[in-house]
Amino acid sequence: MNTKIKSFTTSLWTAIVLGIISSSFSSCNEQPHPITHAEAEKAVRALEQKEIDAILKKDLETLSTIWDPSFTVNSPLLHKLVNREQVLAMTEKDVISYEKFERNIEKTSLLGNVFVTMGEEIIVPQNNNPHAGQTIRRRFTNIWHYKDGAWKETNRHAHIVP
Repeated sequence: MNTKIKSFTTSLWTAIVLGIISSSFSSCNEQPHPITHAEAEKAVRALEQKEIDAILKKDLETLSTIWDPSFTVNSPLLHKLVNREQVLAMTEKDVISYEKFERNIEKTSLLGNVFVTMGEEIIVPQNNNPHAGQTIRRRFTNIWHYKDGAWKETNRHAHIVP
């Protein structure tokens, strides 16, 4: 890939992520939760694994408890924003369906009551997914808010690495 295009693409993704984080702060009415980075990271990493397990098992009830009602995803499959209900419906219809799902968290940040995870995912879709049987590498950013006494995932961006 051309160095200028790669630099532009990296800058663009950075701007998008910072925009999501900024809007997350402005939409959050709670005071920051007094928690250490280590405590938040332990809790959110456990929730991220619970999320993966629930996706693999098609456990919509668990996903509904992990994802905030305002949950929004920049979908790598549809190339548009989708809400929690749309993601749950896609999971129920086996469009979001994986025989393998690994997530490698490379970076975490605690910003008040907002926790961000970033890294790489390796998935092997199945069933009604258009990429069924292929090994897909994705970059992801997940944004979590501490709301009503619990961490809830509110935003997610993922894109397929060519």
